[in-house]
Amino acid sequence: TLVPNGYSSVLWARSRRFNSPKCFSMVRAFSDHFVRRYNATHIPMQHGKIVIIERTAHLSHPRSKPAKAERLLQNLHDIATALRPIPGVTSVELAQLEHMTFEEQLRMIRSTHILIGNHGAGISHMMFMQDHANILEFQTPASGFFTEFNSWKRSVNHVLLQSTHGSQVSPQHIQEVIKHVQRILENTGATTTT
Repeated sequence: TLVPNGYSSVLWARSRRFNSPKCFSMVRAFSDHFVRRYNATHIPMQHGKIVIIERTAHLSHPRSKPAKAERLLQNLHDIATALRPIPGVTSVELAQLEHMTFEEQLRMIRSTHILIGNHGAGISHMMFMQDHANILEFQTPASGFFTEFNSWKRSVNHVLLQSTHGSQVSPQHIQEVIKHVQRILENTGATTTT
C-alpha cells in the first residue's frame, strides 16, 4: 500500500530504511489497476501541461498544525507566472489536491506532463503518471522517500530541486525550475509546437 511519510509499512520502516519491492511488475499492476478502475487509460498526456501542487496546511496531513506552515510554499503563483511564457508550455495549473476527489486527481495527473511540488504525499501520484512524464520536487530531509519510490516507476523522470529553506520560493529557485522545465520541453520536442 501507499504509506504517508512518517508512518511504517513493509516497504517504508520508521527507521527510514527503504525496502524495495521484489517484483516491479506487481507495482505496475497496482497503479494500472487504479487507472483502469477510474476509466483513465484513454487520457493522453498533454505535452507542456504543468501542474503545481498547492498544499493547504490544515488539510494536507493529519498532524499538520495550521499555525506552523511546514512544507507549505506561499508564492507558488510566482512560479506559475514565470512558467507561462516559456515556449512549449500549454498550461500551468495550481492544484489543491485536498479539495479534489481521487478520481479528479487521477484524471488531472494522467494528462500532466510536468508535476511540481514540495515534498509531500501529492508526489506519490508519480505512480499514476504517463510514461515520460516529469516531477520536480523541492527537497526536504525526507525527500529520499520519493527517489526510492521513483525506482518503482522508472518511466517517470524525478528531479530533486534545491531545498526552499522556508515558506517562500526564492528567485533562484524559480530560475532553477524554469531551467528544468525548458530542458524537459526541449528534450521532448514540445518547444517546437504552439
